[in-house]
Amino acid sequence: MMHNGVYANESAWWLQRADLPFALVTVLFAGSSLFKSLNPREKRAPILAAFIVIPLIAFFVFVLVLNFWEVLGLPTV
Repeated sequence: MMHNGVYANESAWWLQRADLPFALVTVLFAGSSLFKSLNPREKRAPILAAFIVIPLIAFFVFVLVLNFWEVLGLPTV
C-alpha cells in the first residue's frame, strides 16, 4: 500500500521507525551476552567492555542514520 500511495502518513512513519527500539534491545542483549561469555568469572574488565561497547554503539548509530537519512538532509540517489 505504501508503494501505491494508499496509506496514512502517521502509520507509515511508525512502520519505518518501530525497528529502532528492537535494534537497541538487540545491541544491549548482544553486548551483555558477549561480555558475559568472554568474562565468565565476572571480574572487572573495562578494556574488554570498551572493545565490545564501541562497535555496538557504532552499529546502532549506523542504524539511526539509515532510519533518518532524509531527515538529516543527506544526499539521495
